[in-house]
Amino acid sequence: MHHTQEEMIKMAKLADLRTAAEIHDQDMKHDLDYRREYERTMLANDVAIKVLRYRTEHGLSQAQLARMVGMRQPHIARLESGEHEPSLSTLARLSSALGLDFSVDIKPTGLKLRYAVHERKRALRSAPPLTAGRLAVKPTIPPLPC
Repeated sequence: MHHTQEEMIKMAKLADLRTAAEIHDQDMKHDLDYRREYERTMLANDVAIKVLRYRTEHGLSQAQLARMVGMRQPHIARLESGEHEPSLSTLARLSSALGLDFSVDIKPTGLKLRYAVHERKRALRSAPPLTAGRLAVKPTIPPLPC
């Protein structure tokens, strides 16, 4: 199989792409604003990912999940956005209705879900490299399932 010069250039460029984990690690080390925002929104994003994963794995709409949990659909949408930190009573309601563990560690450095760290790292490692169709934009946090 012979490749054209254009195909060879494209392959070389793909080989130079960094993974989401590599970009995240670099930003955590060298971009103080990124690190602060990541740490500030970590709990909300971990909860969002966990709720979204549950909903999609069970083939539920936001409205269906909301009915199960005793909330309205816009509240589920806000939780899934990862932009609003859920209250402890919301976490208790989600845990009871969905049978999920939302154990929270409260430390001087902030709040975080107890078991989310290895899930977050696993998701970063498995994320595909960024391509021309997926622009390298610094998200509030990397997209990570819990």
